[in-house]
Amino acid sequence: MSYNIHSGVNVKLRKSRPCEWCGQVIEKGTEAYRGKGIFDGEFYDYREHPECADAMNDDPYMAQDGFTPHENERPERLG
Repeated sequence: MSYNIHSGVNVKLRKSRPCEWCGQVIEKGTEAYRGKGIFDGEFYDYREHPECADAMNDDPYMAQDGFTPHENERPERLG
């Protein structure tokens, strides 16, 4: 039996790392969304720009079907 669990929170990065959504670098000391959990029985742990996390969550099928990492466009940040 396969099951999915997800938890996410905004964090301040201690080191630079690529955004799982767009692949661009998220700089050390900036805010990022950290998601972790289990999808189709596999553990995951990733970081995204806040605007990339919003774009991913705007698609109702993304949580069910997943996405290809680093192959999506980074949306413009509003505000």
